[in-house]
Amino acid sequence: MTANQEEQEQEQRRRLLAIATRFPLPSGCRFSYGTAGFRADGATMAPAVCRAGILAALRSVKLAGAAVGIVITASHNPVGDNGVKIADPDGGMMAQHWEPFADALANAPDPDALLQLVLQFAKDEGIPLGGQDTAQVLLGRDTRPTGAYLLDAALQGINAIVGANAIDIGILTTPQLHWMVRSKNQGALTHFPRPSTKRRELSALASDSRVDLLVDGDKILSLFALFIREQLDIINNSGGQTNKSLSARLGIVQTAYANGASTQFLKSLGLEVVFTPTGVKYLHKRALEYDIGIYFEANGHGTVVFSEDFISQLESLSNGLSSQAATGSAQYHAVMRLLAESQLINQAVGDALSGLLLVEAILQYKGWSFQNWCELYSDLPSKQMKVKVKDRSVIVTTDAETKVSQPSGLQELIDKETANYTHGRCFVRPCGTEDVVRVYAEASTQVEADSLTKSVAHHVERILG
Repeated sequence: MTANQEEQEQEQRRRLLAIATRFPLPSGCRFSYGTAGFRADGATMAPAVCRAGILAALRSVKLAGAAVGIVITASHNPVGDNGVKIADPDGGMMAQHWEPFADALANAPDPDALLQLVLQFAKDEGIPLGGQDTAQVLLGRDTRPTGAYLLDAALQGINAIVGANAIDIGILTTPQLHWMVRSKNQGALTHFPRPSTKRRELSALASDSRVDLLVDGDKILSLFALFIREQLDIINNSGGQTNKSLSARLGIVQTAYANGASTQFLKSLGLEVVFTPTGVKYLHKRALEYDIGIYFEANGHGTVVFSEDFISQLESLSNGLSSQAATGSAQYHAVMRLLAESQLINQAVGDALSGLLLVEAILQYKGWSFQNWCELYSDLPSKQMKVKVKDRSVIVTTDAETKVSQPSGLQELIDKETANYTHGRCFVRPCGTEDVVRVYAEASTQVEADSLTKSVAHHVERILG
């Protein structure tokens, strides 16, 4: 080791010890990194946010200086709460295998423990410390009162890693941050635009006040799947003399909370439907296995992702049709619609505005009313219930959270209750943040769905107490 390298290493140690001393872990606090990152009362979040800054900088160094993102927000939580989560270079959630380190780092009890944790992790992951490689971290936040204070904590955490560079993008939405990280690493973003204040006019949907009451992620997914399937059919079945087609695997990804009627509708179209555990990080990863992957949770979180190879096929087909003067053909227009969709939808993690605009575009294209869309299928009546338990970890699930493997005998009781109802379906899963077990059930009528839910909840309560 040269004298300069030794000096840089000592500087790195000094910075980490100093920052851990400046932001000590609050007594009695324990942070856990989940799909939503770290979340807690905003007044207690500074140490976790600072350490998230360290984490993001290390992640960027590990990935050869690729831009990583931090967003300070607690989403729909009360205004007094706040949180922080990290976006990977592809715009998706931080890699899951880094989450245990995130937990350990956020809960390191003292400066020396934090220093040793970082040094050991850097050694295990082959992360060079001391300034040999630079790091880029893009920072965004929402408008919560604690946001500015926590932003400063994140900046200090980032700067604790020698060679790290933080870019404050300002106040924005979480999907915007994810999109900017993805675009920055693709070379498509050279400056960081501020959110536009221009008014958007949306005809079919904005004029219908019922849209937020009747439409869920299942209906959005079904509309997108139907549209994409139609465009692929046009491309592959109306080539005429051009004789060009696309080889594309289209996949639909849902969770157990998807209404059974939506799943049956999608399968009736001949589409491949698969399930993952609840959480965008699971859905997004599975969707990336397809040429076109569509995923949505029932709560509306989701998007459409297109593989680079598929986009290249579209562009090649578009160029070929243009050279043959076939730009007026149905096939050419279908190609251009799919290319436009890939550019409109936020492929990082999705967002409400790009999704809404795509819905509007598809309804306009098909000449459908809002009611036409709602009538694609009729939801099965459903019911959700929370059961407080002493220890939610006793519940262990399999098959994308649709079956219980532990405690023994509980799944048999669920199956027995479910068999009493027409179109009955029921599953239970532990909550990710509190000692609660969630029970979800469907049946042919609301009365039956309610009854099934209560029966299964009773079994959960009796067994887990």
